[in-house]
Amino acid sequence: MTRDIGLRGASRRDFIRGVFAASAALGLGPTRAIDMLEKMGGSALASCTGPLYMVNIVLGVGSLSRATVLFPLPALMETPNPVYSIDGQLGTMFQPVTLSNGRKFYTRIIDGQPIFAKKPWSIFVAGQSQAHSTFPAFNGNTIQITQNGNANLFSAASVLQSSMHALVPSIGVQRNGQSPNYSPPTPGAAPPSLVPDGNSIVNLFSSAASTLMNRLQPTANQQLYQQYYTALLGLQSWAGNPTYTRIKGDAQTALSLVTQNLATQLAVGAGQVNTWGSAIAVSDPKLNALTTALIVTLNAFKLGLTSQVTIPAFEDDPHGAFAGNPTPLFDGLGRVLQAFQTALDAIPDPLCATKKLGDRVIITISGDTTKTPFNRNGWGDGTPGGSNILYVQGQGYTQQGWVGDITPMGRVNWDPATGMNNAMVATAQCTSAACGAALFAISGGSKDAVRPFYSGPMDGIINTSPIP
Repeated sequence: MTRDIGLRGASRRDFIRGVFAASAALGLGPTRAIDMLEKMGGSALASCTGPLYMVNIVLGVGSLSRATVLFPLPALMETPNPVYSIDGQLGTMFQPVTLSNGRKFYTRIIDGQPIFAKKPWSIFVAGQSQAHSTFPAFNGNTIQITQNGNANLFSAASVLQSSMHALVPSIGVQRNGQSPNYSPPTPGAAPPSLVPDGNSIVNLFSSAASTLMNRLQPTANQQLYQQYYTALLGLQSWAGNPTYTRIKGDAQTALSLVTQNLATQLAVGAGQVNTWGSAIAVSDPKLNALTTALIVTLNAFKLGLTSQVTIPAFEDDPHGAFAGNPTPLFDGLGRVLQAFQTALDAIPDPLCATKKLGDRVIITISGDTTKTPFNRNGWGDGTPGGSNILYVQGQGYTQQGWVGDITPMGRVNWDPATGMNNAMVATAQCTSAACGAALFAISGGSKDAVRPFYSGPMDGIINTSPIP
């Protein structure tokens, strides 16, 4: 038996987030919270609406090159050469993935399994290469819409995500005091909450949790307050632990428990970094920092506390990588990214009971330069035709596989309307369309939502009915 509790709009979102946060504080997990929502308001209360979450990994200072050894250029696989910037060959270290759209996608084999074979990425030839930016903000970078619109990808995404009413809408992890690029700021975008590292995200939420609780105090929110109280009583009955009986006497005390326990719910667990990335993720400080940030981000998404997190990674300009043995660190990065996706795939979305987070988190990988893919000696900063790449895990909303191409002869641009290679299309148009496609995915598949930021063609690079 369910009953309508009459919550709409922001109140509905506040209520759902509060139930999930309280459930986490009581150690019950998201499944119990969904059960409680079903009992109180029916399936519609926990139903899926609106935009998706977003994670942006920025591989600056030349380290975007590391992505090219996870999802290699087709030319590296199809015309192998011992001088190419790759540490293995097709069939041994890399595997092709057959896509229904006919596009090419090659992925790295790690621990005997091809990563992201079941969820191939979209790989857009977009933007210009310019070393060595920590957070690329130069003219022509891959996250900027300059044709048929004017917007920064991360900032515009924050506007689309505003209906999620997250406690901390957007988080930017800094690197050596530098902040992620959200310029030009889009009107209506939530300014990012900046933290110095991944672990500091925990402290950010510990202090911000009181803001969520304060929403229950004004007179206008008294009805909502009562719903929290009722929900907490229901959650307590699930626990079956006498120590939770104090919530019957004072709802505010129980709600403050969220603030006290959020840190525990968000923090990296003992041995979790090793589980995700093996020993190299523990010993290498760069990979350790990324793994830590992704684990905390996963926990924040699980509680419905944020909509978007931007994380710098590596920033190490690996010119000499091939002079030694780069494979363990290459594998470690791929292993961690796959572990993040696998973990997302197992967790219900707190705002969409019928979906897993793995279907509702858009991931981008961007950076300043991929370095030369065709000469491993010194792994130089120059790229064919000044090419750059925007990687998008579009969860089926964007065309999977390579869009455009990069060969020893140069870059090959593409037509946003058809998705086909077309050297006559301007690079700025490709870049803007790639960002538009990413925003389309963030919006949950709404062209209308994207038009204020990008109004040009993109039918050739999106899926109006997302691939499962």
